[in-house]
Amino acid sequence: MPRPPLAPISAAPLHGRTSGPPLRRTARAAMLAGMGAMALALAGCIEVPALDRAGDPDVTGGDYPALIPLGPVVAASVDPVATGTELQGDLAGRVARLQGRADSLRRDEVLDPEARQRLLRQLNR
Repeated sequence: MPRPPLAPISAAPLHGRTSGPPLRRTARAAMLAGMGAMALALAGCIEVPALDRAGDPDVTGGDYPALIPLGPVVAASVDPVATGTELQGDLAGRVARLQGRADSLRRDEVLDPEARQRLLRQLNR
């Protein structure tokens, strides 16, 4: 005697409910709450290092460094506009040199006639 086919799990009533999504939302919320509680419980188990006693006693007991005025430091800095203009000129010269080199490579033969014939023979095999 053959068995009747089983109904899919989602079609089976769950605790008197005929729809699955509300129960799934409730189960998901309970699972997330449980995971949050577990994370908080585990966070309470760590040992916090004593950071107030860390460090070199010579450094912690020493004087603060002397403060200097910021004006001379800013005045000694490099002007970004002048640096950008200089850099742009250098790059333009480099582009011109590379373009000339590329043009000469395009004009000149890279392979001598013998090497070209060998290459063509190998390619036609």
